[in-house]
Amino acid sequence: SAAAAAAVAGDGQAALAEAMASLEVVALACFEAWCRREEVPARAALERFGDVETGAAAPRAGTKSKSVLNLYNYFNEEACEEAPCREHADPGLLTVLCRSSNAALQVRFPLRPGGSPGKAAEYEDVWRDVESEMDRHGSQDSSGDIVLLVVVGETLERLSAGTFPSCRHRVARCQGLRFNMAYELRPRMSVFHPWATLVSGAGG
Repeated sequence: SAAAAAAVAGDGQAALAEAMASLEVVALACFEAWCRREEVPARAALERFGDVETGAAAPRAGTKSKSVLNLYNYFNEEACEEAPCREHADPGLLTVLCRSSNAALQVRFPLRPGGSPGKAAEYEDVWRDVESEMDRHGSQDSSGDIVLLVVVGETLERLSAGTFPSCRHRVARCQGLRFNMAYELRPRMSVFHPWATLVSGAGG
């Protein structure tokens, strides 16, 4: 019935909202850990460019969240010659990735950070499977812990003056359907300079 369908849809929306809130907590905890390591005042950073959900700064009327919860469904059709997801780095601060339903996530580890404006980080030539490593460290069912993967985005790379390279990753072709969920913690405005430059005023 229509009522039953509405109830199911409502339950699904509630579950997604709960998932987004939980993954946001993980992302913020990781960002605050980075702040402690780099001696960046987390509260000041969030007040300067944090998203509306952080609560560090009162959002303007009509302001929408920049952070997103992505739901990916890969069909892996044999007739399609393109890779499911090409090599890229996420644009935000951090991305929290769940273990997918069909392992295919690959990363290239950085060899050397950039460390200066205009100097890009250097990465390995080899692609490494990471979801098998996630499986080694936890269980994805109710009997054990769920292992999440947190990766650095391009904004945090710039904020760290290149000392934390963004994670280059892709989704390789696999057999059968693949579903995954990822939360991207993004700033509410573009950040193009290291923290030291921002607080000095040179970065605007």
